[in-house]
Amino acid sequence: RIVLEDGNGRLRVRGVEVKGKIITANIVVSSVGAPLTCHLLRGEDAKAPYPPQLQREPLLQLLNSNTQNNDNDNSSVQVNEQLRSHTSLMSLFIGFEGDAEQLNLPKHNRWVFPTWDHTANFQRYDAQSKDSSTDAPVPFPAVFISFSSVKDPTFSKRYPNQQVALVIAPCSYDEVESFKDQRVKHRGTKYDALKSRWEDQLTRVFLHEFPQLKPLINSTITPKDRSGTHSPTTVVDHFQEVGTALTNDYYLGTYRGAVYGLGHTPQRFAEYALQPKPMKSLPNMYLTGQDVVTCGITGAMMGGYLTACQISRGVALTVGPLMV
Repeated sequence: RIVLEDGNGRLRVRGVEVKGKIITANIVVSSVGAPLTCHLLRGEDAKAPYPPQLQREPLLQLLNSNTQNNDNDNSSVQVNEQLRSHTSLMSLFIGFEGDAEQLNLPKHNRWVFPTWDHTANFQRYDAQSKDSSTDAPVPFPAVFISFSSVKDPTFSKRYPNQQVALVIAPCSYDEVESFKDQRVKHRGTKYDALKSRWEDQLTRVFLHEFPQLKPLINSTITPKDRSGTHSPTTVVDHFQEVGTALTNDYYLGTYRGAVYGLGHTPQRFAEYALQPKPMKSLPNMYLTGQDVVTCGITGAMMGGYLTACQISRGVALTVGPLMV
């Protein structure tokens, strides 16, 4: 949590609390995203109201405008429709044995689209996600495939004859929202069935693009059951596990599984409260990362740079000439 203190009616950030230990700081910079930052400002009681001094904080008012704030969401902050990201990502992690060169595994990323009409691709997939009466799979609107083990020049020395692949596709948080209050790894048979369906579909796309891997990966079975134990008839020379929007929230602290932060809408980029400046109610509290610039690694990096420039003008004087 973010630790606040009240000095003569003026609120300020004292530091952060991590695993029960308070780390004091004159300035606190949050890169966990705007929704989670607001959640962490609530204090020890996540359902408690914000302190009176924060009630009119522009960032809080912005995120909660045009919504009914309730405590059913995993972050206790309801981001309004004009700022919220409506797309999350699911991830399939695959580990298998083999030599990267002999298997002809690429170092570049591969994108797979059912058609070049991206709008139609997403519309078809969104329509299926909202229609519970059909089980017929619609092609993912986009699939990203990468072999991280091939990109790392030291991986083969550390893990000989081992490979790791990552397969990513868009998904909707609405598809898994009903399972969010269940315990991780124990979200029930319906959730497991949904994950298995996505795992099979992603594996088929993966093997269609890399058919030479079919002898190493059996797409019709799962290497381990959901309890984490292997059955006697299961192939165990490769590993597969799929993560959903709920996985992102649990392990990455995202809001509704949105790994790329807030939605990329005109309102989001026009808002003063989402700029790398100190919060109006907390002059020693800064927001940084993806939500103050744009998504991705580069967006987060530039967010950090611009925030650092706000905190210390010397940063711009030092780093600026290097960027020319």
